[in-house]
Order: sequence, then C-alpha cells, then structure tokens
Amino acid sequence: MKGEELEEKKGGNTLLKSEKVKPLIAQVGKATEAQIADWKQKYPDGIIELQIPDGEHNRFGYVKSLTDRNLFPVAIKFISEKNPVKAGQVILQNNWIGGDENLKLNDRLFNDACLKAAETLADNISAGTAKKL
Repeated sequence: MKGEELEEKKGGNTLLKSEKVKPLIAQVGKATEAQIADWKQKYPDGIIELQIPDGEHNRFGYVKSLTDRNLFPVAIKFISEKNPVKAGQVILQNNWIGGDENLKLNDRLFNDACLKAAETLADNISAGTAKKL
C-alpha cells in the first residue's frame, strides 16, 4: 500500500481512496422467496423470472410457463414470422403473475420484457426428435 492513503475501515475491510464503491442497484418488483414458492405450487409447469435493466434499477416480472395449447401456437407463429415482440406480448398479456407493473405500462420496458419472454419459448419445447420416414 505504498503511497496510498487509507480512507476508512468498514466492516473489517479497508478501503483505499482509489477504490470506488458501486452504488446498489434497486431491485424493483423482485418477488420474495415465499411468493416464488407460492407461485410454484399454483403453477406446477413452472414460472419464469424476467429481469430488465433500467438505468439504476433492475425491474422484475414473473410469468407462468406458456403451456396453454391455444396460446403456444400463436406465440410460435409470431416467432416464425420473425416478430418476437408480438410473441412475448402473447406471453406477458396472458401469463403475467406478478412483478413491476411498469414492465407492462412503459412502452420501452414492455418491448424489452416481450423480447425476454419470447426467448423463453424454446424452454417450453420438450426434447425429442422428428425424422421423415
């Protein structure tokens, strides 16, 4: 520590003046462990956590897995048409279970959340094979 002045001691750690302390990022809409456990019981097919960065915030939204036999083909149709925002919109509008409502109300955040939700569609496709005989 040659030539560097000690600033202060915090919790047993000595900070140097040259070290920057990063501010904490606010976790908006983050579910508690109890909420997640409750949702897992209500939605045994699974829940999906969406995390959208927004400046100094991380915004969270939660959707149940897309297993509805009527909605899944609609979402896949939009993916095949290269419109993931529309596919994610199907998921958010029909499967939202909680989190930061700004993900549904703010256009930019909504579009980001839709894209993240659309990425989850691949997780809903069971492993298997198909071949032409």
